[in-house]
Amino acid sequence: MPPKKRPYVPKTKGCYQCSRRRIHCDKTEPHCNKFSRHIAVLPFARGDRLVLDAVLTVSAFHIWLNRSPTTGFHSPSDITRANLQAPDPNQLYRRVISGLQQQPELESCSAERKHSILITILVLHVGVMVTGRSDFPMLFRMLESALAAMGECETLGDGEVANFILPEVAKIRLYAAPLLSEESGLAVVSSQEHASRLFNCLTHHLSVYPEHSASFAFITDLVQQAINMYLTSSQLNAPSELDIADSITRVEHFKETLEAFPLGAPGEQVMVWASFVAAASCLLDEHMEFFEHVFMRHYMRSGFSNLVSGLEALRKIWSRKPDERWTLLMAGVHILVM
Repeated sequence: MPPKKRPYVPKTKGCYQCSRRRIHCDKTEPHCNKFSRHIAVLPFARGDRLVLDAVLTVSAFHIWLNRSPTTGFHSPSDITRANLQAPDPNQLYRRVISGLQQQPELESCSAERKHSILITILVLHVGVMVTGRSDFPMLFRMLESALAAMGECETLGDGEVANFILPEVAKIRLYAAPLLSEESGLAVVSSQEHASRLFNCLTHHLSVYPEHSASFAFITDLVQQAINMYLTSSQLNAPSELDIADSITRVEHFKETLEAFPLGAPGEQVMVWASFVAAASCLLDEHMEFFEHVFMRHYMRSGFSNLVSGLEALRKIWSRKPDERWTLLMAGVHILVM
């Protein structure tokens, strides 16, 4: 049965941002609450120099990558050769890192300062997605060190900013673990606590956007499939013919589920990590070709170079020896693919 079409909503109904995103606007003044809840970083950046610098850094990287005629298939280190009117993103990046290193004792600082530091690091994670650079492990260690020094997430308090930070931390922790080491990947992905936090993060806005409940169901299903693939494959040292057949069946099921997700529906970009995990386990050429198209479609939409770098990493994983686990090879990628 084909998916039920959403009711037509004129683009002029509601505020500009809700109209562009094709969601129902609550029409509150001076700006709608749905938009302010969806975009938590920019209002915070207006009053915080460190967060503002991080936002400007990511924006500058994205501008360079989308203006350059050599965008996409060249090393992100070529950024230093750019001669544009936009600010030098590498200089901005160094300024943000320096600003983070100069922060006072994290254990005793105010909740507002903790929010600033964590949001800054989270924004820089978006930056390594934009550039596809391999300094993501350093940023992740910085995030974990900051949280440990602060006394973990419990010290962040309540409120809109804390409610934004907590789901983002939960999401990055699970998505990052398999990309850092197979050991940490297995420990985190198999943890019911981490999985519950991730799914709570993915469905965090379901009550705000009930009209997109079908999209949320697709997303959680695909992420769960990817988790199951990872857990199964990470424990196979010498896969049997039955194991190989099961792996192919799992990828085919993931492919069919992903194909059923309507193109352009909200949330498509959230499935990048799950697609990367499923793609890494591919054994058939037709499945590899499918995921190549998936990643290039995402790249054409966002211009994020981590998708191109991720695809290059997938091609290396696909050429692995029969006795090599893709979960072990994935840990050497050092690129944040999500």
